[in-house]
Amino acid sequence: MDISLCALNTKSDSMQWAGANNPLWIISKGEFKEIRADKQPVGKYPESKPFTNHSVSLQKGDRIYIFTDGFADQFGGAEGKKFKIAAMRSLLMSIQHENLSVQHSLISKAFEVWKGSLQQVDDVCLIGVQY
Repeated sequence: MDISLCALNTKSDSMQWAGANNPLWIISKGEFKEIRADKQPVGKYPESKPFTNHSVSLQKGDRIYIFTDGFADQFGGAEGKKFKIAAMRSLLMSIQHENLSVQHSLISKAFEVWKGSLQQVDDVCLIGVQY
C-alpha cells in the first residue's frame, strides 16, 4: 500500500509527514516544494526500513497536497497516454491562486476531459488543504 500521512499542528505552524511511495507537495507564495517519499510500500517488502518522519514548517496560506498515483497514471488525451506527474504538477501550479472549491472543480474537469471515454484505471484521491 502506498500512502501519505500527515499531522498538522496549528499551534506551532508545523506538520509531521511520512510517505510510502507518494510525495508531499506544498505550494507556498507561488513556489512549489516537494518532499519525496520513502521508496517502499507499507506492508511486506524485501528490505523494509523505518519510514522517514519529516517536520515541515508552514506559513498561513500554504497549500498542501497529498495524493494517490491514480490521477497521474490515468490514460487519456489524444494519444491515450498517461497523464503523468509533471502534468499534474503543472495543473496545480496553474490553478494555485484559486480557492480550494474552485480547484476541486477544475481538477475534476481536467481529469474527466483527459480520461475521455476511456475507463478509469485506478483509484483517484487528491487531498488539498490550505493552511
